[in-house]
Amino acid sequence: MNTLMLVIIVLAISLDAFTALFLNRFLKTANFRIVFMNIAMISIMATLFAVTGAFVGKQFDYFFSGMGTGLASGLFLMLGLKMMAKSLKPRVDEMNFELENPKMIVFYAIALSMNAFILAIALPAFKIGVLQVFLSFIIIFLFSSLAAVFTGRITDNFKIAMRFEFAGGIILTGSAVYYLIKLFGIIS
Repeated sequence: MNTLMLVIIVLAISLDAFTALFLNRFLKTANFRIVFMNIAMISIMATLFAVTGAFVGKQFDYFFSGMGTGLASGLFLMLGLKMMAKSLKPRVDEMNFELENPKMIVFYAIALSMNAFILAIALPAFKIGVLQVFLSFIIIFLFSSLAAVFTGRITDNFKIAMRFEFAGGIILTGSAVYYLIKLFGIIS
């Protein structure tokens, strides 16, 4: 897996957090300090979960060395399908969190970081190092979160958020299919 593919996959998974932040009504009117705390916490937490996932994935890669790419592709497929299905449902629960309290911000960030952990478990199968995981997650989640909050302040269009989430699911599902086809030798 090259760096461009890593960036695309991390961008796809960050679209889940993008949707949650875009739809959050509280962040549309919160002051800059609160918005910055939320963006920073989500970016840091997603990166920590991803790095932890990469370490866990490295251990699993030793156990499943021959099946690593197949299992990793299965994780991509699972996350992609989950994101596509999630984009078809109303997300009322994520639109009402008042993210002022630091404890609430941490719990919200943890909830948004679970997919980053799952995705990162698969990355060592593609010979992705922990430093690459760290850099790609922190940068992409930071910019994705900034874009979500500031775009959410401009428009309330629910369909925009759902389309971004669906696009992230398509990218992950497409990546899974690509790597599975490559694994089985249909393409080289």
